[in-house]
Amino acid sequence: SGSGKTALMLKLLEQLPGKVFRMNTVTSRPKRDATDDLSYYFLTPEEFKRMEDNGELATHTEYSGHHYGTSHANLAMLEKKFGIQAYTQQSIENIRKAGYDVVAVKVVPDILTYREDETRKEADLERDKIDVGHQMVLENSFEPGGLEKAVDELVGFIRSLKAA
Repeated sequence: SGSGKTALMLKLLEQLPGKVFRMNTVTSRPKRDATDDLSYYFLTPEEFKRMEDNGELATHTEYSGHHYGTSHANLAMLEKKFGIQAYTQQSIENIRKAGYDVVAVKVVPDILTYREDETRKEADLERDKIDVGHQMVLENSFEPGGLEKAVDELVGFIRSLKAA
């Protein structure tokens, strides 16, 4: 929470157009504002349940009373491009269990006082107990030039994966 993942992903999409796509998480959570459309595909709880029952979801998790998942159709696009998304550690484990390869990059802020919401802080600490074997830990600084530095590091990392 609060590490600048969304800003980082938007910049990454600018740097690698046509090579990276933003995967959308299917959710039953109500939309907060228009920026939510960048990360989520919103369904009613009934629509979400139908997708789950029909086997259309590779992953499913519940958090704060709402359902989140990743569709097989979305993951199928990974054959052509790198997909990026902010996932919880549990979601990464679930995607791997569904048979997909995941390269996990943990994005952290450069300051420790970024979390003011105690509930989110506790949830983050709980999620951190799940070790998904991050291949990279990326510090995203909120100082001038920090985002650009983080984007450059991540672009370099992605290009190194592509070469392998």
